[in-house]
Amino acid sequence: MAFSVTINHELIIGGATISRSTAYSANAQNNLSEAIADSTTDGELTWAMDVSELVYFFMYASGTLLVETNNGSTPDHSFSLTSANQIVWTDDSGLTNPFDTTDITSLFVTNASGASVTLTIYAGYDPSP
Repeated sequence: MAFSVTINHELIIGGATISRSTAYSANAQNNLSEAIADSTTDGELTWAMDVSELVYFFMYASGTLLVETNNGSTPDHSFSLTSANQIVWTDDSGLTNPFDTTDITSLFVTNASGASVTLTIYAGYDPSP
């Protein structure tokens, strides 16, 4: 079963608006929605990914959250998220995959925001045959 998403980009500057919508299809999904309690330090979340298979990736936190990959002490990647930003990547974006070539075995999250924060991930991928 194929999974489809549409990613919209819009820039409004002065009186001009530039918009673009692109549809993506992947054969599988690896999604996550997890509430992270305040005062969590290096809380481990089960989420693994062969990053060479990614078609699209979206990561968002409802508040301030540190997300690290594979190890909370010496992570392979570190993402500082707030509710004002997110990570959006697609295999045709022309940008480097945010995980480079390092597969993900688990995530480690730190929440010192003063409130619970929800981490949301949508990842579409095409598994190797």
